[in-house]
Amino acid sequence: MVHLLGTRFALIQWELADPQDREQTIRDAVQYIHSEVLPYFERFESVETLLAELASSAVPAFDLVPSVVFSYCFGGPAQAQATLDRFLRDRPDLHAAIAAESASPSLAAFTRPGGYAQQVVFLRHHYNLQ
Repeated sequence: MVHLLGTRFALIQWELADPQDREQTIRDAVQYIHSEVLPYFERFESVETLLAELASSAVPAFDLVPSVVFSYCFGGPAQAQATLDRFLRDRPDLHAAIAAESASPSLAAFTRPGGYAQQVVFLRHHYNLQ
């Protein structure tokens, strides 16, 4: 989970096997949870605030499909469209691939989308988005 919280951390591990360092290691892990992990999850305390954030910027560990589905579920079609529109504004480099996938969609785009172009086609199709 740690690596999903943002780009500051690649992977963090704590070695608990050494009894001499165990207490300090546990304190370090607990401090990290309080300083990094819990603040991430605080985003989810206010659905309205998180919906606004998803429509204006990417949220770490909340990729395209889950963020649009969350927006649709808790904010409705207009909120889902706002989240998808933000992604499309953020990623103009994908517009040609999205257009190509839309013109000739693969089966995967409707069943198990892989890349972002397929994910956009999937979301537009299943949630009637633009």
